[in-house]
Amino acid sequence: TGGTTNSELWNGSTWTNTPSLDTGAFGIGGAGTTTAALAFGGGPAPQDITATQLWNGSSWSTSPNSLPSAKNNMTGAGTQTSALSIGGTESGNPGLNTVETWNGSSWTSAPTLTYGRAYTAGFGSSNTNALVAGGEYPGSNYNYVETFNGSWTNAPTLNTGRAQLAGAGQDSTSGLVFGGTVPSPYGNTTETWNGSSWTSSPTALSVARRKLTGAGTFEKAFAAGGYKGSTSNDVEE
Repeated sequence: TGGTTNSELWNGSTWTNTPSLDTGAFGIGGAGTTTAALAFGGGPAPQDITATQLWNGSSWSTSPNSLPSAKNNMTGAGTQTSALSIGGTESGNPGLNTVETWNGSSWTSAPTLTYGRAYTAGFGSSNTNALVAGGEYPGSNYNYVETFNGSWTNAPTLNTGRAQLAGAGQDSTSGLVFGGTVPSPYGNTTETWNGSSWTSSPTALSVARRKLTGAGTFEKAFAAGGYKGSTSNDVEE
């Protein structure tokens, strides 16, 4: 019913409990690697938070510079020193188009999304090389895709609109999305992106679910957690 401070580290074969987040929340945005990660925002509304938290491989610390506004269910992309916070929700607004860039020390407002939404999938290498796909505005599962290079450009759409999905990719030209709300209410389908079009993959998740987390690259992707009618601790590579 509220946020958790739990943090776990994956070494390729096992999970290890690590020092907790300074501030617990759900719907947190994230970016980075297992030795240099970034966590920001989170809920639940109307007590959404603006906290920006940094992981150095052994502990979390809170940056003195917070998000410009409190929100949750946003998407993160990039690294600990060059990241994006994309869309999300806030109290009274279920589908934001606001975007912020992180330069390693502070957030700056960036050009807005064409389509305001939350529960999207995102991936990318930096705060000027990223992609966001899918998402929802109440009553609609979007297939919209946009790429970012300092401004947003509409890209070819997903084959199937969906929300609460996850993604993985090394930059805006190569990646994949998986899971989500299609087929409703728990999805296992995968689509791959080659920089110009989406292809439905014959390789589906073993466990259909939504609200899962994705990480990694096109060649080495990772799916963890989510919801499958009950809380899921399933992990797939």
